[in-house]
Amino acid sequence: MDDIQWLGGGDDLREAFAIRLEAFCDEQGDSPEMELDALDRTSRHVLLYRDGAAVATGRLYEKRPGVMGIGRLAVRRAWRGSGIGVRNVNERIKLYFGKEYGLVIDSE
Repeated sequence: MDDIQWLGGGDDLREAFAIRLEAFCDEQGDSPEMELDALDRTSRHVLLYRDGAAVATGRLYEKRPGVMGIGRLAVRRAWRGSGIGVRNVNERIKLYFGKEYGLVIDSE
């Protein structure tokens, strides 16, 4: 069973950061200083749980007025390819903001 937790920048983000550091720093070699940035303080963070374990995370932030971006989407290795990241974040965005919202892939 999937569950979700929404967090603000002032909340305890240790589980979200642990997933990101695992995926982006340990596995891909990014520096922790680059991965954890000032945008974390103003973003809404989502933690996705499966069977009680945090397995994926992402953050929502305002790219420009009226346009939300999603970034730092990370999924623990054992859960990659399961669709938990994109599918659940998209569903939760719709639940949180309304059915007219959802993900649009915009790679820079």
